[in-house]
Amino acid sequence: GIQRISSLKFQHSLYHHHPKKKKQMDGFVLVLTLFTAALLWKGKTSETTLIVRRQFVKGLQGLRVTVNGSSPGPVLRLQKDVTVSILVVNEIFDDATAIHWHGMTQFKTPYNDGSIGNAQCPITNVVGSNNMVYKFTPQSAGTFWYHGHYNEQYPDGLVGAIIVNDFLNEKKIYQTFGVTYDYDIDDFFFLAADYYASPASKLLHQYLSPESGGDEPMPDAFIVNGKLSDDLSVIADKSKIYRVRVVNVAAFSMFKITVDGMPLKIIEIDGQMVVPFSVSSFVVNVAQRVSFLLDFSLLNTTLSQSPAIWIRFTGMPEMYPDYDSTAPDLGLRGTVLKEPLKLQWKGVISFQNSSSLPDYPCNKPPTLTGIAAPLDNNLLQARPIDSEVAPKPTFAMDYLVEFEEDEVSGVNRAFVNGQSFRPSRANSAKGNSSLLLSYLLPDLFSQPHAIARYRYDPTRQLNYSLGDGLSPFVIPFNQSVVVVFNNTDNGEHPLHFHGRSFWILATSDFPAAETLYKPHYLKRDVVSVPANGWAKVIFISDNPGVWLLHCHIDWHVAAGMSTTVVVAPERLTTGLRDGSILPIHPSHLAACKAPHAIDYGFGGIRN
Repeated sequence: GIQRISSLKFQHSLYHHHPKKKKQMDGFVLVLTLFTAALLWKGKTSETTLIVRRQFVKGLQGLRVTVNGSSPGPVLRLQKDVTVSILVVNEIFDDATAIHWHGMTQFKTPYNDGSIGNAQCPITNVVGSNNMVYKFTPQSAGTFWYHGHYNEQYPDGLVGAIIVNDFLNEKKIYQTFGVTYDYDIDDFFFLAADYYASPASKLLHQYLSPESGGDEPMPDAFIVNGKLSDDLSVIADKSKIYRVRVVNVAAFSMFKITVDGMPLKIIEIDGQMVVPFSVSSFVVNVAQRVSFLLDFSLLNTTLSQSPAIWIRFTGMPEMYPDYDSTAPDLGLRGTVLKEPLKLQWKGVISFQNSSSLPDYPCNKPPTLTGIAAPLDNNLLQARPIDSEVAPKPTFAMDYLVEFEEDEVSGVNRAFVNGQSFRPSRANSAKGNSSLLLSYLLPDLFSQPHAIARYRYDPTRQLNYSLGDGLSPFVIPFNQSVVVVFNNTDNGEHPLHFHGRSFWILATSDFPAAETLYKPHYLKRDVVSVPANGWAKVIFISDNPGVWLLHCHIDWHVAAGMSTTVVVAPERLTTGLRDGSILPIHPSHLAACKAPHAIDYGFGGIRN
């Protein structure tokens, strides 16, 4: 299951009680307690340690990459505007590591982004230099996660959940929409993944070979919170309302989420508070997150006497070309276990005890009436609560995705604007480096800077940046940048932009959204670009740094579906001197000078 990080228990104990342990608190006392907590945390720094190892995990085959002994790692409960200092220790005996804090904008701390070669040097396994301190301040409340950013460690299990709280503000805002909830506990935080019983590095070697034909490795099963289907049970009090947080931490699969007999009231998407609205189901592509409420007073009456109900995570059949929809239990077989891949993971929400099971047929959940499915996979119908509006574009980027056979190797690779991503070996006579550090500390780290290449588009009447899988995009400071993703592939791609969220104007699945919701669009940090389709987004280049923009399907990043975006290089070169970039922790510089660091190279950047 999921562990909670011990050093952050103070925050957790104030608001997130298990039903069996919850003490009754008068409303005034609760508000006063939360207000006191906010004052206590103001100006403080919370500290914790994450130890990364490779080890066996109960219930799963093969070695997994763990954090503090578990996979997924412990839940990090942070506080908005409160600085956190996280010491990451690498105890993997044969590899380097790095961690990306997904959804954290790293405003003023771009070197903490976790992308090797772009933002930092690898955390080696050399004793004495096998640790790094990531110190940053969460900018917004919501549901986030962390994962490995090196050598397929993330599909091998290096993942964990992040919850950023803003106690008083969240509670007050939701109450204006008539929404309250009793519990926001770790038991109802679900991290859904595809499980590969073989090491991902071995599968990647097979995938990036002419023999694969570009077919991605097929998972052996789905897992949620590290548990196989039917192995996870959580207990709920039917008289209470629960906040449920879902993160897709898979390397490949998309999931549709349903809870038998229950409407799902969505209140947050990718760290953005939204006006609460109910759906019968929703889809999360890789790296996307959704929070919803379960109010059991709305449970379908046909299930009212059942001691438990099922929560289901269902894979998309079209992603698995060999899957036989007419015989779902005898269709696609996994990569290693050679057992049928069942496209639905089930967990139990029990109203009695952990051994209680639903008393109705598993394959016949009741049909919800009056509750519709969302209009599209990106949930563009969700109305953001904040008052931000997407500004008129002043700059442009184009991102064309293609998969083609490499003429030299015969490998099916991904191309962005005609070039396939290849991480640079950022070596120099002065030691290991990263592109960001070469901007921030040119006297210590030398590396050729990205060349700014712009052209004018008379049709859009905008300058646009020329970039691709090999050459970074370069964006001036404080521009309103419109990005059009064109996907020529037969599969849907979750595109993630490090360092920011962006407004999604429309996609080819929902083109009317651009007019329907103008100018108050939903913001996310992952957009699911439809197969053989497009997506149009806008972001503001107000966060200087060197950032990745990539597909979050791990196999596709390895095949080259990524690029680098240098935002405001003119500000990076002066940032440490003028205070717009905060001081770099010495552990980052030590990592760049560590023995054998260069030997790892930068070909290990994957996700």
